Amino acid sequence: MLPGSDLVLVVVPALIWLVWWGRSRFTLRQLFLRCILVIYVGGVVGVTMFPLPVQPEWIRDDRNTVRATPGAAIVLYNSIPGASITESIKNAREDARRGIPLATMLRPLYGNIMLYVPLGYLLPWVWPRWRSWWRVALFLGAAAVAIELIQLLGDLAYGFPYRRVDIDDVILNLAGGMVGYGLYCLTRPLLHPHGDSEVSVPDAAAAE
Repeated sequence: MLPGSDLVLVVVPALIWLVWWGRSRFTLRQLFLRCILVIYVGGVVGVTMFPLPVQPEWIRDDRNTVRATPGAAIVLYNSIPGASITESIKNAREDARRGIPLATMLRPLYGNIMLYVPLGYLLPWVWPRWRSWWRVALFLGAAAVAIELIQLLGDLAYGFPYRRVDIDDVILNLAGGMVGYGLYCLTRPLLHPHGDSEVSVPDAAAAE
């Protein structure tokens, strides 16, 4: 397995380049938020894409197992909005009757929601042009769909469903991202009371 921790080899150079390139282009806060966004994106990729199977024998065995099991290939796919959410809630209620904590069984649902909260919060801070709710929603939806499509391509490349491809993940991600955007709307007057007065470093220097 290729672990997600290997993404450090990509994230760290990206941060170094960003600090070097952006030190004369952004204010300290702008640069800090961009660094946080890079780290966050690396974390999302690590959670949604890794670990990756790389051993040929492991891939071949799983592919043969799926092909020999009728219906196994469709277990990890859902194109019906709300189907997975409803099934997860139903299973969680049944397991709760057997003493299993409800929060544990619903973890995949609120995990998908929480995954995009930081993106919905950071996006309008980093790119002021994306501060309207519909632009943020458009970006969040496109990002969530892109992840599902990449997972689907990975499943097709492996020849078996290694990652669950689910339209409900897109719905939950979008909902979480909009929660983050709501938090941005609430905190912006406190953290940035002067509206859009903040400018980049070159603009500030020119103003002087």
